[in-house]
Amino acid sequence: MVDFTFLRDLRGRKKLLLILVGVIIFLVALILGRLFFQYLASGSSNANRDNVLTRSISDLIVPPTIENEVLAKTQSGVSPLTGLTIKGKVAVKLVGVMIENLPASRPQMRGLDEAGIVIEALAEGGITRFLAIFDTSEAKKVGPVRSTRPYFVEWAAELGGALVHAGGSAEALTKLAASNLANFDEDGEMVYRDFQFLAPHNLFVNLADIRANLPENDSLESQFDFSGKIPAGATDVRQFSLDFSLPSYLVEYNYNATDGKYDRKLGGITHKAGGNPIRPSNVIVQFTEYFPIDEAGRLQLKTAGENTAWYFSEGKFWRGVWRKIDGRTKFFDNFGRPVSLNPGQTFIEVLDASARVKIPKTI
Repeated sequence: MVDFTFLRDLRGRKKLLLILVGVIIFLVALILGRLFFQYLASGSSNANRDNVLTRSISDLIVPPTIENEVLAKTQSGVSPLTGLTIKGKVAVKLVGVMIENLPASRPQMRGLDEAGIVIEALAEGGITRFLAIFDTSEAKKVGPVRSTRPYFVEWAAELGGALVHAGGSAEALTKLAASNLANFDEDGEMVYRDFQFLAPHNLFVNLADIRANLPENDSLESQFDFSGKIPAGATDVRQFSLDFSLPSYLVEYNYNATDGKYDRKLGGITHKAGGNPIRPSNVIVQFTEYFPIDEAGRLQLKTAGENTAWYFSEGKFWRGVWRKIDGRTKFFDNFGRPVSLNPGQTFIEVLDASARVKIPKTI
């Protein structure tokens, strides 16, 4: 009679071997899975690195002292928005204008090159809109003027003066009515239609007429420190781009060392207003949070509190924070000092993530 005991032993060993292999595979999968999720977590940490930086350096930021407030007052004959000498005897009167940025509006765009400060932010549907702030310009044609949103009203109210717009969301109009701003909507005279262009991209404002209806304000605080003291640790960055949403809203900046300004492209084309290239001296990227609040895709932007800010001036790049203090947005470097910029026009680009800023890897 044949003894099959060795076969049973073989099957037993085979089962044991299979069990051991299964356990090993399970352990390997467990380890790999843990490593994978650690990798994802590290990516998330990197994505939120700017927010962590903001929280860690926010303790260094302190409200300006009385002495600093006095030093921040605008010198007579100097623009509080640009730090440049005002030509002639022109009164300082702040006027914010909502300017649209749809591709159909760009050929007839006027005045954006003359604004002291321009804030660009999303409106809805991936489009961006400008709040252009003027202090001495008396241009008779600025626009095309479009509707406003609550956060644009809040930014304009920080400086005061007037806001020119073509209606707005219900919340924006409520904020505007309760604000310190003089309210100028379409009236057919000061805010008028130019019918050589198709509506709705044909509404313009005569700044000279608006200014004639405003009181002079010669005690405004300078918006920035225009001493041009770029931090010693700033990095050379002569070109960068901002990805707001669609390709037609892609913003590109290239530093021109000849005159210290940034050539601006919009949707791959040189951005012009009235045939004049728009060339700011400084660009600030102000990071904040925003999210849709209705079916139309309108957004809510966080304008209070604090967050990260990136600065581009004189072909250099450095980081800092912005903080709203006493109802006004202030910009600081990483050591809590007011940011120092070069005199000239400043564009403030409002974005929600550092990944939207593309800087060449050469730095």
